[in-house]
Amino acid sequence: MQRTLFTGTGISTAAGCVLTAIGLLSSSHWQISLLVGLVAILIGVVVTALYAFGRRLDEIDQRRIAVQSLQELYKVPHIELPLVRIVEAVASTQDKRSAFLKNRTTKAVAQFSESVVDMAEGAFVCSSREEELDLVKGALATTKHTVRAVASRGVDWWLEPDADV
Repeated sequence: MQRTLFTGTGISTAAGCVLTAIGLLSSSHWQISLLVGLVAILIGVVVTALYAFGRRLDEIDQRRIAVQSLQELYKVPHIELPLVRIVEAVASTQDKRSAFLKNRTTKAVAQFSESVVDMAEGAFVCSSREEELDLVKGALATTKHTVRAVASRGVDWWLEPDADV
């Protein structure tokens, strides 16, 4: 914005000086020539300022639109640091890592985001059989009314004493 203002002001000043000089050479009234030059400078500065201000507003709008999806972050401040770390890690792969690692990092973030969306919608898939029992215990410990779950261990396992836990 400053560059635009300085450039526009410089051009306006130069044009005003040229108009003043032309007026002085062609007219006997130096006051009129000076007034024409000053008006030219003023018009140039105002037009330049309006243009620069308009561009700045466009930039602000573009940035605002770009972060609209993050506007809910204030509701969950405890996840800000992990999100920042993820963004920094993925951004660091742009020029420092091979295309393979860059693609794997991006794919891992996409898969993780899908898992988070599934959990937010009430579904969670265990990654291993060992994890399943811990998750069921955790779900039952925090449950106030009912738990609806589908387990992959099969009917026989649910008849064993381990399932009673």
